[in-house]
Amino acid sequence: MEIGYNRGIIISDGDKKILLDPETSSTPIGIPTFVSHAHSDHTAAIRGSSISYCTPETRMLYEQVNGKPGRNINELGYYSPVEIGELQVEFIPAGHLLGAAQIIVRHREESLIFTGDFCPEPLISVPGADLPRDNFDVCIIETTYGKKSLSFSPRSTSRVRILQFIMSSIQKGVIPVINISQVGGAQELILFLNQMTRDLPIYVDDKIAVPSEVYRSRYPQMRFSPLDSFSDSTPSVVLMSRAAKHLPHVLSDKKVSRGIVSGQVSRFGFSRFDFTVPLSTHATYDELITMIQSVKPSKLFTHYSYAEEFAKHLRSDFGINASPIKVLKDKLIPTKELADSLFLPAHHGPFTLDDFF
Repeated sequence: MEIGYNRGIIISDGDKKILLDPETSSTPIGIPTFVSHAHSDHTAAIRGSSISYCTPETRMLYEQVNGKPGRNINELGYYSPVEIGELQVEFIPAGHLLGAAQIIVRHREESLIFTGDFCPEPLISVPGADLPRDNFDVCIIETTYGKKSLSFSPRSTSRVRILQFIMSSIQKGVIPVINISQVGGAQELILFLNQMTRDLPIYVDDKIAVPSEVYRSRYPQMRFSPLDSFSDSTPSVVLMSRAAKHLPHVLSDKKVSRGIVSGQVSRFGFSRFDFTVPLSTHATYDELITMIQSVKPSKLFTHYSYAEEFAKHLRSDFGINASPIKVLKDKLIPTKELADSLFLPAHHGPFTLDDFF
């Protein structure tokens, strides 16, 4: 089995190749693609001409959000391996988002796990990521929040802070308006508020309402209303997509208090908001370490934000054979060669669990 990178992760076995989360829709027709989850920065392949594998929930979310069917999609459930030549590919739960999957690839005695975006902690809307206890030859791990100095409170604490902001705003006679990720984060918050408040109206903009209908097919009790039905006759909360800058027309003459809920609060000030909280469905730094401790890879690649910084930290502090996946750009390197080839400090041997404590 060979591994490479070119606008996506390439796994090769002779003339058989697959792509994991390609970043372009221009994928070769003869190369199957595997899509980890429904966020737009991971679903380019679904717009392309090649066969794409994804979970049923990923397909539903993609098609609801985009308003049109995907092309050449094969649905693949968790723990249901498919064979591409001698490559065996399997989805396992990733947490993070409804339908999100980690991708395991096996070839004879070799094995690889790609986490995609993942979250080990059980969330309100999805169970936590499966943490395999296998010894993988290669792990490719997302590092969206792979900077040690980024600060996150426990998710339960952050949820309580959000509830306090909402109740405090209502007591002051203003409408709490919260910007939040339209797919995943918003549905987490809706379900939390449904649990914590019996009658509080929750109004959501169109970008949140559409994927929320997919979640409601799993959680029929999920309670929210479209923003165009907004009424100020009773206290309520309004959720808007994270990128929305301007208040909708129905709120233009209302007194509001603006909040933002996002993991990016750990990185940026968002000073124009009255309330901020760093709450994410991505793995935190400590959760990344827990994942690595679980799968004990011979070679580890980091991907996305902080890829270089996290890999450097793992090499210097733990002696872990870690590199950003982009060092494989335009290369195909056999798995058996990776453990000895890329950026492993000469004075470090293989790491053990003791290195983490």
